[in-house]
Amino acid sequence: MRLPKGWDTAIDPSTSLAYYFNRSTGETSWLSPTLPEMSVNAAAVYIQKTWRAKQARARIQTMMHSVYRRIFDPTTQAYFYHNVKTGETSWMTPRGLKIKPKTSPNEGIEDSLDDTTELPEGWTEAFDTATQHTYYVNEKTRETSWTKPHFDGSWKPFSLNENDAAILMQAAWRGRCDRVRVRELILETTEMVTDPATGKATYYNKRTNSSSKYPSRLPLIPSQKPRFGEAPPSKDESESSERKLRIGVRLYPRSKAQKIVDAAEDMELDNIPAIELNLSNLQALKLSSRIWNLDNLERLELNNNRLLRIPSGIQDLTKLVYLDVSHNALTTLPSGLQTTLTLKYLDASHNYITTFSPRLWKIKSLTELNLSYNHLEEMPYIEGDLKLLKETGAWGVGIGLLIQLQSLKINHNRLRIWPMSLENCTALSFLDMSHNELEILSDDVGNLKQLEVLNIHNNSLKKLPDTIGSLGKLREFFVSNNQLSDIPPRIEECSQLTILDISNNKMRALRVEIKSVISLNHLLLAGNPLSHFPNHLHDMNELQILNVSHCQLQSLPDNVWKFSSKKAQLSTFDGSHNELEILPITALEVLLLSHNQITVVPDEIIQLSKLRVLQLQHNNLTKLPQLLGQLALLDYLDVSHNKLSNLPSTCNKLKRLNSNPFETIDADLQAFLDAVYQAKLDVDKKQYETAYEVFSKILFDVKIRPLAVLNETHKHIRATAFFYRGICRYQQISGALNTLGSLNEEAVSLMKVIHEDIMIHEYDAHRPRQLQNKASPPTKYPDEITSARTRLAEVIQCKDQHRASISEWKNDAITDLKAALRLNMEPATASYTLSMLYSKLGEYPRAVHMWTKAIEYLQGFQQSKDENVMTMLTAPLIMERARSYARMGQIPQALVDYNTILSAFPQYAEAQLEANEWTDHQKKYHEPCGVDSDELLRAYNIDIRTGICRRHYDPSIDSLPPSQLNEIDAKERFLAECQNLRDEIGSSQAKLLISQNEAKAKREALVSAVLDRKREIRSNLTMAKEEEDQRKRDEAIAHALYLNQVELAREANERIWLQYEEDLQRWVEQENDRLRLEELEALEAARRKAEEKEEHKKRLARRGGLRQAASTRAKAGK
Repeated sequence: MRLPKGWDTAIDPSTSLAYYFNRSTGETSWLSPTLPEMSVNAAAVYIQKTWRAKQARARIQTMMHSVYRRIFDPTTQAYFYHNVKTGETSWMTPRGLKIKPKTSPNEGIEDSLDDTTELPEGWTEAFDTATQHTYYVNEKTRETSWTKPHFDGSWKPFSLNENDAAILMQAAWRGRCDRVRVRELILETTEMVTDPATGKATYYNKRTNSSSKYPSRLPLIPSQKPRFGEAPPSKDESESSERKLRIGVRLYPRSKAQKIVDAAEDMELDNIPAIELNLSNLQALKLSSRIWNLDNLERLELNNNRLLRIPSGIQDLTKLVYLDVSHNALTTLPSGLQTTLTLKYLDASHNYITTFSPRLWKIKSLTELNLSYNHLEEMPYIEGDLKLLKETGAWGVGIGLLIQLQSLKINHNRLRIWPMSLENCTALSFLDMSHNELEILSDDVGNLKQLEVLNIHNNSLKKLPDTIGSLGKLREFFVSNNQLSDIPPRIEECSQLTILDISNNKMRALRVEIKSVISLNHLLLAGNPLSHFPNHLHDMNELQILNVSHCQLQSLPDNVWKFSSKKAQLSTFDGSHNELEILPITALEVLLLSHNQITVVPDEIIQLSKLRVLQLQHNNLTKLPQLLGQLALLDYLDVSHNKLSNLPSTCNKLKRLNSNPFETIDADLQAFLDAVYQAKLDVDKKQYETAYEVFSKILFDVKIRPLAVLNETHKHIRATAFFYRGICRYQQISGALNTLGSLNEEAVSLMKVIHEDIMIHEYDAHRPRQLQNKASPPTKYPDEITSARTRLAEVIQCKDQHRASISEWKNDAITDLKAALRLNMEPATASYTLSMLYSKLGEYPRAVHMWTKAIEYLQGFQQSKDENVMTMLTAPLIMERARSYARMGQIPQALVDYNTILSAFPQYAEAQLEANEWTDHQKKYHEPCGVDSDELLRAYNIDIRTGICRRHYDPSIDSLPPSQLNEIDAKERFLAECQNLRDEIGSSQAKLLISQNEAKAKREALVSAVLDRKREIRSNLTMAKEEEDQRKRDEAIAHALYLNQVELAREANERIWLQYEEDLQRWVEQENDRLRLEELEALEAARRKAEEKEEHKKRLARRGGLRQAASTRAKAGK
């Protein structure tokens, strides 16, 4: 037990009992003295007094060292001390010089930490008889060391010099006293009052006569703030809470992230554990260190920021279960995360992570791990780390330690090999390794018995292991976009497989074992060069979706569609882009057979009672079944680009009929003309929705017949309906945009009122102390704020409705106006309206294109550098096109249009003003960058001459000679000419396809050679890297041996030096003893000599006295 300073223990010889005595006062006691109990104030005063006394002693010591000089006397071979101020000398050491002055502020701290008499826990000292040296052994780890082990530096105290430490303690004590005084003042001046109307508590300040709904808060130690109605805390009360030391001063105004953390801290201070913290979508660059003080945090969301690193303080969140750091700029994961042993979900996707510490695999509680969209080339794995071996018990530390992992997403990385030890994650049920660079799938994948979803598409796999059949619970298997030529026969053992995607590979046949997978309902084979159709699919009764598009199939077997009548499950068949000549029949819902060579649609098609979508475009159909219209559920039919000459009378659901030579069909016109007249009246009255419905009905009635067979009146009615329908939608969009503008202004004013009220209350709640006596800013009535919030919610809802309407109307308007342009119905007005629509909706590239067409429609204006045809009618259109160019960033083209206007109309003030503004903008921002205008246009795929975005044109349309076709009058001649054109275009396309296939084969051969060369280079680089790593390891071992030898030599030198110092110290002590003895002997001899002289004098005196007495007696006798 520790005794107070000055007290010692002794044994009473008479009673043989221990007692205690004080060396300074001589006091004794049978009871053990205790340390004096001090209050917080007394302890602070005592520390200040001790520190000031030590400072005084240090100053006196420094002054004495500046006054006294230690000098060596060669005569006596000893040191003496000389006072430079008084001139006095002394052989004795002055009292103040016995303490050696410190040369370092931290001296004494390190000495106590490096005590040579203590060893860390578990270490013992031993003696090696072979080398006659002492070594040290760890009893727990059996680790040995020739050098003496030291304590772990993590327990060392925080290094402060004495001055800073004392000042810190004084500041803390004074701050505590001030806070206590402020709390007492708050309790005296503030009173909690309950509002009878709302029942909520408000806080009334007696001095300022103001009230607030927020209680007064202190900047420090809010956990110790007194509650209203409770007694104030004592000034001497012990403050043992650690949390109050973690919260710093809150400066206002606060950012959004700071407010979120403040709210979490306040919950903790109110004994409400903060379990979730959402700091996502804040674009933060760093995190507040106060987050790591939330000990109860279980869910932390940091996604969608700009974080470059996660601080190591995250290791303090020992209860964390959910962590989301996705969509940041992280390059690694913090190693301190290994202490969060409760973590179950970790999402670090969409970062720049290249690697991280293998220690993170110690988080064995992880069930979901998402590392997708990063730059990982391999999963961290390490072998032979003794420290990790002790912690994990595994020689190889990798992802296999996550025995509870259920979902792993590592797609969109740069992985080239199967992650080491992944097969040990036996609980894994979801694995996504797509979009990597895998060339081989390990046989160990068969150990993942619980796997249900395996996604490895978009890799470089050439073969699948046979162990795939061991995945008995596999339900979904995605292996598309690889280089597979076959699938393993054991695929039949995957009895629960429902989705199999092997599209875009190099498979020429499908194994017959696939029919054993009776649970399969999605089979995707698109993009494989199948030599024949798999004839065994009719045994798969559960199959619902079958995709064999782009497979170069020429025919289908007769029994392919003979499914069981009890289980006719197939609902979607995609056989498009093949060379089929017959139409398959079954109980389908979606049938896609475009781009084939089908000539006949059988009458049995009416048996497809569930058919909803039928695509037969780009075939050789000449007629359709008469009963096709009896398919009640059919809502989409595409028979475009065929050879149909007439339509069945029951077909009223056709959607696409273009590129078919239909004949004319007559109809009554009067009803249509009356409806058009009534709809135009509605447009004049601005009843756009009513007019739109009328025109839609007209179009519905007219569209039953193809355009090619309508007479001129019907064509005009159809074109008029499209045009006015587009105008109606445009007017509705314009009105909605204007309404949105006014609603935006109203929302800004409402938000300003609400925000001002919030800021005023925030100011009242956190007003500085020096401003508490001043009056609060005026606040608005609660009813006004409530009505503003209600109106703001209504405005937001109304804006959402208008935006949804604009999105819907936009497609209608664009479609109708384009149809009007195609039908040549008022092209100038239609193109102007469409251009204005694109401009208002911010689609400036399309707006530029349409403005150009509108100018051409108006006056035959062609944009050219040499032609400056200009009228007052085309100037506003060119002005609008220039604005569109400028808003889309094409300032040079905008300036060209402005200059074109000014060259014809120099007094056009508006054009001159905007041209000057954009010229200044061009000089300020674009010209210093050194970007060539033509290069910028090419980068955006814009034609340099016209400044219009390039569009894809069908070559078959461009090759049609319209001038010659207009001269053909006879129907037979027209059909013959069309057929000739089709034959020419078909032959040219066939030749082009052959040349493209040859070029493709050459490219594939070249690419294959390049890939082989890359693989060879990669293997050489791998071997070189392994050799380099081995060389570095050898050098590291040699360096370690060299350091060991240096350490042994240093220890030997230290032992020799210590022996030398001991010998020197003994010699110095012997010489000092000899000199002291000689000095004492000389003093003793001098003393004896002086005594002899005194004795001699006494004898002489006695002799003189005797002679004098004798002479006196003699004289008296005479």
